Amino acid sequence: MNSCESKLCQAVYLIGTSLACMNIKKEFYMKNVLTTLSFSLLLSVGCAAQMQKENQTKTDEIAVRGMLRGQADGEVIFTEAPKGEGVQMIVNITGLKKPGFHAMHIHEKPVCDGSFTSAGGHFNPTDTKHGHPAEGKHHVGDLGNFRANTTGSIVETRVYKHLSMNPTDKNYVGNRALIVHSKADDYATQPTGGAGSRIGCAILQNTAE
Repeated sequence: MNSCESKLCQAVYLIGTSLACMNIKKEFYMKNVLTTLSFSLLLSVGCAAQMQKENQTKTDEIAVRGMLRGQADGEVIFTEAPKGEGVQMIVNITGLKKPGFHAMHIHEKPVCDGSFTSAGGHFNPTDTKHGHPAEGKHHVGDLGNFRANTTGSIVETRVYKHLSMNPTDKNYVGNRALIVHSKADDYATQPTGGAGSRIGCAILQNTAE
């Protein structure tokens, strides 16, 4: 083989080697790209699921709860109503000595001392007259009458569109007191509804705070 043929063979060999290396590098590069994309996709899906879980947890934690004291035991819980249609009130009360209807109101101050007069008057940020919570004008704190059974228990769930779970809203239910009265509300007598004495009191606190 003369020098010309030798040089030509060397050149062909070098070109072939370079092309082979390029193919290997290209294949390696593509594998790296695919691996990176797959990892990024899995990471984004995982992050999205985690964020959804955290948001759901935060939503579940938004509640205002009050534990009864006095002549009543149990608790009341306020949460966002389904589909965001107002506030849902869950009542689970025991120990009432008298069956029949008992009025409940949200009162101004989160204080349950003595005979519970420390809770102040009805929660009334709109400065309106007392009335039925589902009819016309009424105090924001007007919740209506609840019926205790023969064992002195009240288990009931209601929705109030005029209440709010937003701490910046004037109708926010937190940082108040819930009062259970000895009698039914007549929805007419001002400003208390003639509901009798205060026999149960619960300080309403946001469980997320």
